[in-house]
Amino acid sequence: MDTPVGFYAVKTSAIFLISMSYFVFGSIMSLSVNAAMKDIDEKELSKISTWLLLVEIMCIFGVLGLGFYIIRVFVKNIPFPLEGVFGYNHSRLKEAAGGVIIAYIIFTYQTKLNAKLVELKKRLHL
Repeated sequence: MDTPVGFYAVKTSAIFLISMSYFVFGSIMSLSVNAAMKDIDEKELSKISTWLLLVEIMCIFGVLGLGFYIIRVFVKNIPFPLEGVFGYNHSRLKEAAGGVIIAYIIFTYQTKLNAKLVELKKRLHL
């Protein structure tokens, strides 16, 4: 017998597991991308042309966007152990998109990207 309390308990568990998955995989991806970038100090950063800086920033966002997509597809395809319990259908979970969680995690760890964005902001007088 399906009960609303049981259904929402399973759904809450699914949201919890998906959020943890986004945190773990998003952290690994973000830290890896940040580590792959060359360390650069402010003096070196100021020597890079504005156009090159802009291209670097756009490429980093492209890589992060691809990583974001891959993680979402991967997490979506992880089987949920309580599928069917209390009538729960994991494929219908809208909260699985996880855009806010993964975006926050990814950009929080991007210290080198943040430094480049600050430099670009200075140059554009924003």
